[in-house]
Amino acid sequence: MKYYFSFLVICAFSCSKVENIAPPPCIEKEEIQDSTSKVIGNPFFSNPHGEAYCTKVNQLTWFEPYIGKYEKTFFYLRLIGLDSNKIASDEFVIYNIPLNIGCYKIEANSVDPNTKLVEAYYRNIDYDIIIDEFMLDTSAINKISVSDIDTTSKTITGYFAVSFVFKNDRPKRNPFNPYRMRFFNGYFKGKYE
Repeated sequence: MKYYFSFLVICAFSCSKVENIAPPPCIEKEEIQDSTSKVIGNPFFSNPHGEAYCTKVNQLTWFEPYIGKYEKTFFYLRLIGLDSNKIASDEFVIYNIPLNIGCYKIEANSVDPNTKLVEAYYRNIDYDIIIDEFMLDTSAINKISVSDIDTTSKTITGYFAVSFVFKNDRPKRNPFNPYRMRFFNGYFKGKYE
């Protein structure tokens, strides 16, 4: 009887389909510092590409992830945020990410295929019009962690934390955009092409 019960317990736990992904050790969970901030979730639509979210400034932001593999050893993560009318409002790209499980420092501002540094940029957009551009805040801790690569289903899972500052090459078009944008407690899971 004791062996039969043990067998049932082992089967019950091994058949579970609940995916429990532990946060990576290289990216610490951050708390919202401002006690008056509101956290708003906005899962507007079903997403065929996967899922991605993070805390942006003072609100929870959901993204549609696009992941592309290139040169067999790198991939990029392009996150598109949509407003309630399904119009693109945010474009956030991390480029030159090694196609290996690990933690990587985001070090450069733009997408330059001639360098092998992990790079990132952020744009506040209105569909295809750039409202304001932000560059990497090199004084902040900027990291991306690749936690899982499933070559059978062609999915990549990971976490990120990155900060940007206003580019200052012209006046802000949206006065409500802060000077500094922090994306933290970020998670992504999506199919690569």
